[in-house]
Amino acid sequence: GFEKIYAVDIDPIRQKWLSEDSYFLNITDSLYLQREVFPVISDGRGFIRFGKKKYDSIILQNVDSLTGMTVGAYNLLENYLYTVEALVDYINHLNEGGILQLTRPKWGQKEEAQKIFTTAIKAIEKLNLNLNQIIFLENGGYTLLIKKGKFTLNDVKNIENIMSEDNDFRFLFLEN
Repeated sequence: GFEKIYAVDIDPIRQKWLSEDSYFLNITDSLYLQREVFPVISDGRGFIRFGKKKYDSIILQNVDSLTGMTVGAYNLLENYLYTVEALVDYINHLNEGGILQLTRPKWGQKEEAQKIFTTAIKAIEKLNLNLNQIIFLENGGYTLLIKKGKFTLNDVKNIENIMSEDNDFRFLFLEN
């Protein structure tokens, strides 16, 4: 387990629901009430960029809303959360061996996921990292994993085991 989990969300109402509302407490197994979880009301990128800490894992899980994507508001979000500079910030705040996970919904977002993958390649090139530090997969959505260190054969097998029950799972990019 983890000693500390920072649950960063810019929306104070969502933070309140997740920590106080019985429906959300039930479906999240009271995640926000666990002693290791520290809810933080903040912009995620700013929290990482201006913070001094390094992390074993940084996860951006479906941070953009479907509503925003359908009305074209994603273009503004893209300019902030998924830029080369943003990915460099996230990677620089990982401990050695740490993993950045970006997961996007699948709802017609293949092109957006491909843009993020292309941006990730530019970020790792800027940091003089290697392609064997990226895994891109489809798993009911699109997930990009970037490791601060090389993904090992054991890492890949662990991912395969975790995803073995997902019929939609497949690797889209895996450098040997």
